[in-house]
Amino acid sequence: MNFNTKRILNILNPQPVIGGLEISNAALRFLVIKKDKMNSISIELASGIIEDGLLKDKEGFRKALLNFHSRITKRLGKKIYVIINIPSNYVYSQVFNTPAMAKENIEEAAKLNLQMISPIEFSKAYSDWHIVGENQIEGGQLEILGVFVQAQIVDEYIECFKEANFVVVAVEFAGLSLARLANQLDKNGKIGIMLRLDSLGLNFCVFRNNNLYFNHFIAWQKDKISFENLKDIVIRETQKVLNFIASHWSTRADNFWFSVSDPILEKKISQIINENFGIEIKKMPVLEKFPSLPSKFFIAFGSAQRGLISRSQDIISSLMGLGTEEEFREHQIIMFVKIWRNIFLVTTTFFLIVFGGIDLFLVKNGKSLQAQSINFSQTSEAKEVVLMSNEIKTFNDKVDAALALKKQKISWSDFLTKIKDLAGPDVIFKRIYVQSLETPVSISGAAGGENTLLEFKKRMEEDGSFESVSLPLSGLITTNNGSVEFNMTFKIKKDAFR
Repeated sequence: MNFNTKRILNILNPQPVIGGLEISNAALRFLVIKKDKMNSISIELASGIIEDGLLKDKEGFRKALLNFHSRITKRLGKKIYVIINIPSNYVYSQVFNTPAMAKENIEEAAKLNLQMISPIEFSKAYSDWHIVGENQIEGGQLEILGVFVQAQIVDEYIECFKEANFVVVAVEFAGLSLARLANQLDKNGKIGIMLRLDSLGLNFCVFRNNNLYFNHFIAWQKDKISFENLKDIVIRETQKVLNFIASHWSTRADNFWFSVSDPILEKKISQIINENFGIEIKKMPVLEKFPSLPSKFFIAFGSAQRGLISRSQDIISSLMGLGTEEEFREHQIIMFVKIWRNIFLVTTTFFLIVFGGIDLFLVKNGKSLQAQSINFSQTSEAKEVVLMSNEIKTFNDKVDAALALKKQKISWSDFLTKIKDLAGPDVIFKRIYVQSLETPVSISGAAGGENTLLEFKKRMEEDGSFESVSLPLSGLITTNNGSVEFNMTFKIKKDAFR
């Protein structure tokens, strides 16, 4: 689809602006991308509203969202479309393999595998999947990422968002969001690791071919942790992740990224990883295009990038119920109807004004011409014009009559040539009588024999210029010299020989 076609479709049925919104224990962070420019906003949450990723104070959270809404837009009733990013504490993810198969069978196979590997009761969970890669094991297999979360956790969040005039388009977690920040990683099997440290814990994300393959989250066991304990945790868990990569792909990570809000702590942990594993921490590729993007907005930025994808093409996993997706479609339909209602009203008003002006103009000019006509009709020149008009009309009538007669005239030379060609050399005409075009033409003559006459009749019937060809056999007369005299009648078809 070319650019102009996309632009027209966006005008006729525009996709709403969808931002990314991260939920954490301590803050809400919102980021939206418009024409390669981003706007971000965040607010701190009061202590006790969210603890360990769980919503503890619904009323406090709802008030915080209403305050957040008012800071994003001054229009209180406006719907704000968001892809929310919930804490990773209770989100589970796992890559599983399934044989390559027809598209219609993948859905069924994936759902069956999700039920088998679900770490929580499947009936009380939201789960989803998407393809992350392929391998050549056993003739070819698809690598699918399955994700799970307790439905109640998501429902409580979405309920509050809905009450605060937010429309949740999709629900994801840090691993999926951060994978988009590594979108400059070559799609040739290279592996990247993202280490993220926040108030909830330590989060390792392993990316391959720009897709999340492994998400490892370690929650803090205490409110405060010493640097020595943090150092031990980082070394121990980094080693686990490196062992996972080595066992699955027999290789090392090609890139190692780090995200932490404290620059001093970032420098220290980067030094720890470099000294213990010989790995150099790199800047995320996204910072090359947005160098001023704070690391605390990485997750919201990744979700905002997903918001740029057309809803019909977004096949990335989403952890929410179908009812929420249906609600988004309903909002889309309502917005579409409102747009076309406004277009209809504006267009109708425009044409009413235009036609009203034209009507006034024509009425005014009609009255003026009528007055001029009355004045002109009273002059001698007007009488001459009327006389000339009558003469021109009479002349035109005669021309029309002559043209009509010309259309009815038959080219008799063509007619005679056609009859002669169809008769052949063995048929001699003595008389051709045409009374009118509506009555049959009569031909009399002589031929070499009955078979010659029957062939002549057959050719007349097959030709498209004649109809109702009649050759009475009882009227055939054999002469002394062996020739056969005949009488034939037929009609000339309409428009033939003209």
